[in-house]
Amino acid sequence: MTRRRRLLNRISTPIQRIVLVAAVLIVCARLAPAAGASMMSSRSALLEETRQRLEPVVRPHSGSIVDSIIIQGNTRTRRGTIVREMATAEGGRLDEQTIYRDYSYLRGLGFFSEIGIDVRETSPGHCDVIVTVTERPGLFMKYPYPVVNYDLDRGVSYGFRWKVKNFQGTGQEIFAGFEQRRDRENGGSIGWNFPWLGGRRLRLGVNAFSYRRLTEPTRDDFIRERYGGGLRLGMPLTDDLMRQIWISPDLSLESRDSRCSLDGAPNTGAELHRQLFLAAGLSLIFDSRDNLISPWRGLFAGASVRRFTSIDGPDQQYSFMSAAAHFYVPVRRLGTIIIAMDADNRDGAVPFFYHLGIGGETDLRGFHGDEMRGTSRVIGTLQLRRSVFGPHIYDIPWVGKFDVAINAVAFVDRGALMDSFDELADIPFHTTGGFGIELLSPFQDMLRFEAAFSEGGDPVYYVATGNRF
Repeated sequence: MTRRRRLLNRISTPIQRIVLVAAVLIVCARLAPAAGASMMSSRSALLEETRQRLEPVVRPHSGSIVDSIIIQGNTRTRRGTIVREMATAEGGRLDEQTIYRDYSYLRGLGFFSEIGIDVRETSPGHCDVIVTVTERPGLFMKYPYPVVNYDLDRGVSYGFRWKVKNFQGTGQEIFAGFEQRRDRENGGSIGWNFPWLGGRRLRLGVNAFSYRRLTEPTRDDFIRERYGGGLRLGMPLTDDLMRQIWISPDLSLESRDSRCSLDGAPNTGAELHRQLFLAAGLSLIFDSRDNLISPWRGLFAGASVRRFTSIDGPDQQYSFMSAAAHFYVPVRRLGTIIIAMDADNRDGAVPFFYHLGIGGETDLRGFHGDEMRGTSRVIGTLQLRRSVFGPHIYDIPWVGKFDVAINAVAFVDRGALMDSFDELADIPFHTTGGFGIELLSPFQDMLRFEAAFSEGGDPVYYVATGNRF
């Protein structure tokens, strides 16, 4: 028996594995400051350009007391919404690395086309920090727009999305959307996210959703209809904005009409079950990324567990567990190297339609695993992100200033699907690779175009909204 298998046998239960993952995440969080300091000398081209722009402004005043932070150019965004997201604080000392982080983080909020930071001496050893913003056009911040996603295996899905970013100038987000995949299925959701609740550093998200299958398979398990809603509360465990730690409990209620076997095995009959599920979960994350849309440095690590219990209809209980660690390492003249590890486990009487698959734009890109199912999955990724265009600002008449940036990416994914992590030592791993571009604009914070190749060399193309890393 190999050493790895002996170790896996000792960690025999999902709860023990979650505890182990949480311990690893805590170690990552403790090591993150030292790791970040050691990488300061190896910066990507975009980070170097930002540094060269800000360094002459900031360095002469480094260590000075910040008397006040002055915000200019904001017409819709409240001053407090900007200041609260800055690690630079009034009454604290001016620090170069903190200013660089604030510049990137404010850009990554998705509210502004341009950010400028200046420092003005007020008296010996004291200064003001002046932040000048150009807000993105309201046309792209509060009006609905069409959405099209393409996956070679699953086909085209289309619909619309309406998202009000920065509602009331407080950073709140209201969203609604509907999407349909040909004549197979459709679904929609609405929600409201509060990044700060009642003026305090608490996050609250509420949502409602619905889904309907339009065509019923003759034998396979499937969900015919589901609808429900939920809420999530985020509570910070530290006041440090450079290295944030959050714990987030969540609760949801879902009504589901489905065909499934209650022991998790495939259901070959035609019996339909109507059930009402209560789901309760908890997540813990550490986040030191310099921004949330297209990070160039930092670490994201998290672990979560969610328990589903039927409170009406046939009795059924199962759990979803996941863990992730994403490292963003800037390298001079090259870009940022992203090293990512993700693990998922599903335990209990999991319906067969909730068994994990593998292959697609959210995990092992380029792999054809349509018929593969399991309850445990691991994915590792090595990805290079490099800025190749912008950000450039275009002043469009009657619209406003429109910012565009393009990143190029190249990646290698490696992963495996199994019925238990006990099989990890023996299960075959699959490797894929590819390249793509990331388009950043007010229309979509990020739109990804990717081409991935499996071990057999067959290309798979993806068009998707939102960032993968």
